[in-house]
Amino acid sequence: MYRAVGSSCFVNRPFTIKVQNLLIVIARGSNRHGAESCSRQEENVLSVAPASTVIDLVHQAAELFSGLENRARETEARAHSLCKNALERLELAEKRIETVERERHEAINEADGKLRDASKALEQARLRLEAAEDQVRAAEFRAQAAEAKAREAKHALALVEEAIRSRFLSASPEAVTF
Repeated sequence: MYRAVGSSCFVNRPFTIKVQNLLIVIARGSNRHGAESCSRQEENVLSVAPASTVIDLVHQAAELFSGLENRARETEARAHSLCKNALERLELAEKRIETVERERHEAINEADGKLRDASKALEQARLRLEAAEDQVRAAEFRAQAAEAKAREAKHALALVEEAIRSRFLSASPEAVTF
């Protein structure tokens, strides 16, 4: 896009002729030798060009540079706007992350508390179940003991009945009827 004009001048290709002519005019005013080293052919063109053309070239160059400056300012403003928007989105995302992390931490703490409560309730239920099982076993032992006593009592009653029958039957066999 850039090319050398003469020995050490670099300019933008689309604007080369206008800027070269401007550089030659400026160089003539301050340093005639520098303009000659930049481009001798353009010097011949300017020596023939009227002053109004040179002034027009200066105005065109000024407009060109003014347009470039305006575009640079607009680009810089857009860049600042984009940076500001990106920063705002980043800050918003960071706040959302903080909120989500805080909510996650709260949920973990709440779940941990519920888990501890459930664990305590489970332990209490286990203890109550063990106590109920102990009571059932004790009741079963008492029932077995009562059944054993009832069998013994029934057996004793059967023995008493047998003894009574055998005594009454041996005394008078017709008198005893149950």
